[in-house]
Amino acid sequence: MRFAKRIDANHTQIVNDLRKMGYHVYDLNLSGGGLTDIMIHRNDRTFFVELKVKGASAVVKKTQVKFLSEWQGYCGIARSLEDVVAMILTPSTGCLSQVQKDRLAAYYRTMTAKQVSLNTLKKVINGSQ
Repeated sequence: MRFAKRIDANHTQIVNDLRKMGYHVYDLNLSGGGLTDIMIHRNDRTFFVELKVKGASAVVKKTQVKFLSEWQGYCGIARSLEDVVAMILTPSTGCLSQVQKDRLAAYYRTMTAKQVSLNTLKKVINGSQ
């Protein structure tokens, strides 16, 4: 028996706001396989973004960690519309760098749980764990 997939509370609002701003947004939430929540395209650039709500309870699935660490294009994790727009406008600072993806890849190889808290993942990304 399959259960309906949950989406973060901010997901729909962020997608709607991005579309109003003229971004082409494709909702990947039901795709599975570790893909991020949304794919955004504008000005010949494509971004994969995992949306998370603010708060200590946010978690990232192991399959998503793998995708974020392996994707060679623009990708990252966002908690707000402002985070997503910053990723798009300044990908060199808003998206995950190759060094950060390498840290994620190393962490992924040691993961035994099916998910990790976003707070822990941010420490890994920033090199403080």
